[in-house]
Amino acid sequence: MFDAIVIEVIANAIFFILTILFGWSGFLILRRRKLLRFFDIKASKSISIYLSNLKIIEGGSIDSDGNPGLYKGTTVVFNEAIQAMALQGLFNQ
Repeated sequence: MFDAIVIEVIANAIFFILTILFGWSGFLILRRRKLLRFFDIKASKSISIYLSNLKIIEGGSIDSDGNPGLYKGTTVVFNEAIQAMALQGLFNQ
């Protein structure tokens, strides 16, 4: 009698774990499909992320201490680059 109860509890636990795993994987697949459908890239699954390009003239930059810097050239905003990588991670699974 006790053995039957233990077996049923184990079977229910295994069923519960499998249900959670299959449900979670289905959720992730459907969520990704919605994302691809939203951007209309279901076939290619490729997206282009464009970042701003800042042109800084010599003496136009300021360092962390507030002093004029000597950097000149092109640059990308750091936070924008971080967010672009996070967005890219949604599509590259």
